[in-house]
Amino acid sequence: MLPALTRAVEVEMIRDGGSYAATFCDEEGGRYILFTRIKRIDHSETTKERIGYEQPILIDCNPTKRPPNTDTRIYGDLSGPSTTISWAEARAFMALTMGLAEGLDAWRQKWLDQMNHVVANDGGLPPDVEAIAQVKRPPRISA
Repeated sequence: MLPALTRAVEVEMIRDGGSYAATFCDEEGGRYILFTRIKRIDHSETTKERIGYEQPILIDCNPTKRPPNTDTRIYGDLSGPSTTISWAEARAFMALTMGLAEGLDAWRQKWLDQMNHVVANDGGLPPDVEAIAQVKRPPRISA
């Protein structure tokens, strides 16, 4: 059963090439992330083609539900238990972002618009996103 989310508090683009995450709260202040992961085809080490988005997932951000941190790994919000949800369910959650738009900076407003497009179009690419991404990688150091 999905939580009864009451408001959206944040939206961001993940640095993996175009996935989106919107953070929501429930009535008790629990936090959840609606996550839409980008689907890509790797054409080369530096060129990737964005082809859409995977089925959305809802992540529980409760730190007691994440794996315990270790000396070499710290688990963040995206490491919580997740549930795959339908695009229709994701649209219902994204309807809560109407109140979020006020006060967003230009970047977050753009991410919110793009994420709303992705969810409204069942994982389709936003029209203002380039399908081919040139990935900048540091030069290889030869020994």
